[in-house]
Amino acid sequence: MIVLNQLKNFIVIFGIFVISLYSCKREKTVIPILELSSSACHGDCPIFDLKLYENKVYFNLIENNSRKGIYEYNLSDLDKKSINKLVSKIDYNNLKNEYTSAIQDIQVYNSVLHKNQNRKEVYFYPMNAPDDYYKLIEYVINLKDIHFLSKMDTIITFNTRKGMEIDEIEIPLIPK
Repeated sequence: MIVLNQLKNFIVIFGIFVISLYSCKREKTVIPILELSSSACHGDCPIFDLKLYENKVYFNLIENNSRKGIYEYNLSDLDKKSINKLVSKIDYNNLKNEYTSAIQDIQVYNSVLHKNQNRKEVYFYPMNAPDDYYKLIEYVINLKDIHFLSKMDTIITFNTRKGMEIDEIEIPLIPK
């Protein structure tokens, strides 16, 4: 009888322990997945790819950057909070697939943003994109210029590079 009571008490205590583990609310910073590729221009536009994934940003620095190659950056807690704040301001449902104009010789960005199980492809000129979207893009792009990038000896696929192939374009001669 005593053993049975001890077993019941153990089961009750163990059940309360298990329930308390699942009911604890833990604050977790979830970073959306962002992928972006930049085009060339007739000037010195930096050409690169980036991928924000699992609290890291991977960069493929191709041309006109302070360095070349594949690098990774581990997001700080401040970066995570800043990125989440910027993402929360984006009107995701009204985000269009394209923001362009008739302007010639300007750098173009091809991006994909994953948020809450949704995927949005956005092709844009920086000055035509919604401010809140471009602020997020600009924040993540600027991370490539900090000194804490780690060089990687691996290949990373950037899906946004498709359709953004890099061609050597000569500047046309000035007409006489």
